Amino acid sequence: GIAAQAKAEELKIPDASGNTAERLTTVPPKRYYFRIGIRDSVAGQALARYIKARNPAAKVAVVRDSTESGLLISDDYVTQLKAAGIPIVDIEQITPGTVDVTAQALKVRQAAPDFVVLAGASTPDLANYIKMHVALHNTAPLLGSTLFGTPSFATLVGPAGEGFIFPSNVDWSRPEVNADEELIVAGLGEKMRGDWTLIQTWELMRMITTGMERGGTTRETLRNALEGLKNWPIALGTRGMTVTFSPQNHDVFIRGDQVVMMQLHDGKYSNAK
Repeated sequence: GIAAQAKAEELKIPDASGNTAERLTTVPPKRYYFRIGIRDSVAGQALARYIKARNPAAKVAVVRDSTESGLLISDDYVTQLKAAGIPIVDIEQITPGTVDVTAQALKVRQAAPDFVVLAGASTPDLANYIKMHVALHNTAPLLGSTLFGTPSFATLVGPAGEGFIFPSNVDWSRPEVNADEELIVAGLGEKMRGDWTLIQTWELMRMITTGMERGGTTRETLRNALEGLKNWPIALGTRGMTVTFSPQNHDVFIRGDQVVMMQLHDGKYSNAK
């Protein structure tokens, strides 16, 4: 998170992450921090792109939680939806720990959006909304942030999550991803199959190893080697994706069209249609 990144920066320790999505960790760029995950502003671009491709005149509702992180995340998504010219007809907020979210779900249904975007940080509360959304027979498709790609989400939301769509940095149709998975399963067992977070971690370790091979293992030489990566092939994002860092950019993902859209089906994740 932001606090851990700030401490690593203070100590001049090269630091890299796949799961931190807050824009502030790399915008503006930090000298020692590198991100292979998708920051929320880029994921928001991908979500807006997906919506526009399916319905150019679509209207959306946004559901978020009121945690500090949740508001930061949702603000990035709202900004990108508006930048894409997508009207937001309703924004509903859930206080963490709220058991009954009927009121929010009814307001969303009354607003009649074409899509509902869930953007926040409290997975249990937003999963609770999804269940109510389905129980009230709201037919607007549900989309969400990268947060919902965590393996625990499918278990938490249950059958109500069928068809849920979210941005991801792992494309399971890529041969390189399948090769990574086989290596992971060979070392850790079959139970690790299908976990995109392990693919992400594998690629992160491969990137850091490349940095060590090229620059050495001291803090500054490793940092410089990572920043010097140019057109380095990585098994994340869309096919043919490469990493190019610079003093002005420490993000692998810089555009929405580099992001993969995933869908929850029968409790498993696959490429969205």
